[in-house]
Amino acid sequence: MPKSPEGTGSGGGAACAPREHIGPARFPGGRDGGGALQGLSAVASGCVLTLALGGDPGGDAQAGALVGPDAAACRAALAALAAMDRAERTRAIAGLLRQARAPVPDGIENVHPGWLRAALESEVTPILRAIVAGLPPEVGAVAREIIAARGDGDAAAETPAIADAPLAELRRAAFAMLVPMPRRTDAEPADAPPWLRLAVLPFPALLAEIERRGATTLGTSLAGAPPAVAARAAASAGGGLGAVVLEAARGSPAGDEREQARALVAAAARVPETSVGSTTIVGLLALASELGATPGAAQVIAQRMPPRLGRIMLTPSS
Repeated sequence: MPKSPEGTGSGGGAACAPREHIGPARFPGGRDGGGALQGLSAVASGCVLTLALGGDPGGDAQAGALVGPDAAACRAALAALAAMDRAERTRAIAGLLRQARAPVPDGIENVHPGWLRAALESEVTPILRAIVAGLPPEVGAVAREIIAARGDGDAAAETPAIADAPLAELRRAAFAMLVPMPRRTDAEPADAPPWLRLAVLPFPALLAEIERRGATTLGTSLAGAPPAVAARAAASAGGGLGAVVLEAARGSPAGDEREQARALVAAAARVPETSVGSTTIVGLLALASELGATPGAAQVIAQRMPPRLGRIMLTPSS
């Protein structure tokens, strides 16, 4: 059976061969940039590279053409680069260049299948087979599910041979909206940021942590409320989460902490996703608020969970 030429060039070996952990530069920014260079979108990364390679790593004014999260991420990354010494800045920019040139986001096997499906399902079957050939098995499994649902050939069908350069461009286009993902080894150092440890958790453990945050936030918002009100909220949360709600409601948070919790609970009530529990939604918004000072972190964690949950984190104003 002919195979696509995966052995050399930008479309094959570099993206498909088993990747080694090569320190912080493998995952842009690593710990050296305080997380500001991690999880940058393609737009923000392009802004940073354009200004940094133009000799203006602190060029905040030029970042003004961007708006929203991309603008904040670009400014934070530029500030991190400006604070580095020359050697650190060189390593960080090299990491960004490597990611920008990579046809496949690093750590793609750690992206939730729902995001992979969204990236791949618009591809026609022959192109889809070529794109995933040689990629981690988690990516291939999603492609096989898409093809099976179409009733479009079987798993043993031949993969079309596509030269490395056009194959690399097909992959870049397919995965353009995904950001590089960390691996477990990235979170092992003692100085790894807490959000990075969250990002490498298995999804069930990540969801449990999000729900715990939601229950804590809900309870904090009810501090000082009549016990019957807190009891009803605890019953609604259910199980072990109810105990978390009651414990937080019995606390004495600072006034601004309670008001922030109330604002998050009110925002959760406006989220139109009816298939997600209210405690989970509060937790997602609370986590998004915590990650606001680390541009890019929210998207990395969002890609660890189903899109319907991840999008709540990425659009907290819903």
